[in-house]
Amino acid sequence: MKRHVLVMSTFFLSCACVQAIEVVFLRLDPAKQELTVKQADGNKTYKIAKNVKVLVIDSNGDILKGELKLLGKAREGKTKIEISTDKESVTEIRLNVARKGKG
Repeated sequence: MKRHVLVMSTFFLSCACVQAIEVVFLRLDPAKQELTVKQADGNKTYKIAKNVKVLVIDSNGDILKGELKLLGKAREGKTKIEISTDKESVTEIRLNVARKGKG
């Protein structure tokens, strides 16, 4: 019983630390390792973690590993991305890529 309580408390604490947010991409500064996004409460700049995961979701819904340089092709102020943050740093970026003209 104690083991179950310990596992559940660890799970809830780990979920509370990381927060996923859907935002609009504004700019990426690779030199400073900063990502500026537009949230519901205004623009915000996050530090990019050294071990950031970039995931690309294609039109079939498959999740592929990507690189941070893919955000250089994103349209500023138009591209919606989902970021996971830990305090003030980005730990994961999800980018949906839908191909137009298919179907």
